[in-house]
Amino acid sequence: MLQSHSRTDGRLLAQFRKTTIQQGILSKHASGSALISFRNDESQDESTSILAAVTLQVGQPRCTAAFSAGRGDIDVTVSSFKEDDSINISVLQSYLQRTLDVCVQEAQEDLINTGEQNHYHPLLLVPAKAAIGLVVTVKILQNAGNVGDAALLACIAALMDTRIPCREHGISLDEKTGRIWWQPKGYDFERKKEGSVTTWCRCSERGETQHKMRFPLLPLPVTIGLYCNETSEVDDKRRNWLVDPSSAEECLMSTMITMVVDGHAPEQILLLDFCPSFGENNSICSLRTKDLALVAQIAKARAEELKRILVA
Repeated sequence: MLQSHSRTDGRLLAQFRKTTIQQGILSKHASGSALISFRNDESQDESTSILAAVTLQVGQPRCTAAFSAGRGDIDVTVSSFKEDDSINISVLQSYLQRTLDVCVQEAQEDLINTGEQNHYHPLLLVPAKAAIGLVVTVKILQNAGNVGDAALLACIAALMDTRIPCREHGISLDEKTGRIWWQPKGYDFERKKEGSVTTWCRCSERGETQHKMRFPLLPLPVTIGLYCNETSEVDDKRRNWLVDPSSAEECLMSTMITMVVDGHAPEQILLLDFCPSFGENNSICSLRTKDLALVAQIAKARAEELKRILVA
């Protein structure tokens, strides 16, 4: 069980730092953006701050078994504002990439309904011809621990802020030059070809030419550190759990556990990372089924809190 002891930064073991999310902070320079901060009220200078920005690129769609007409992709790059040996950039980038790939793979919506239902990937613009690629750039501004959670939240918040073109409006593609553009009005769905220009369009009312992305899955993370000593294996009272560990605490943990759950259905686990002997404390600390049950319980409560912040 989580013990109600205080930590070096004044928090209880089960207490998260204050989470703030600012979306649209780079609205003039990116299609979507967000700034995430994990801040301790008692030490304002020690916070974890991550900035994420999303830009759109139009390219050739990638055809898969699930999306024979093609799909768009997502590409994540991570960098730090200043050198920090405690952050493994390649590992963090891989973690973000595979987690966000799940969102893109699961995102499906109806594009055309012509008697039978056709499912197209939401990033697909022209079947087998053009798709949107999402480029997510993550910048670590300040690291005071738990960078993984902050970075994933920044990516999700930036993607939720991203507006993509509506396919309900006419989409024209010049196959000779590769130029693509959107019509401001709705048209009956058909395929028109004049010279090298092909137009795909469907009937729709006048309205916005862009819409915000929707996520069937909403991956929300929680990271918990576990400190053990030689007697912890037989004495549960000596197994100390710390949520949202600071950078100083990360160096002392025996084990770090990151659980990502679906914000729409927090009981659904999307990803589980277990890293034994994370820091200077090399005590072996095995995980038990009741440990994972505790982590899942904390992750569910944390996801509900984060979802309220994201949709506020």
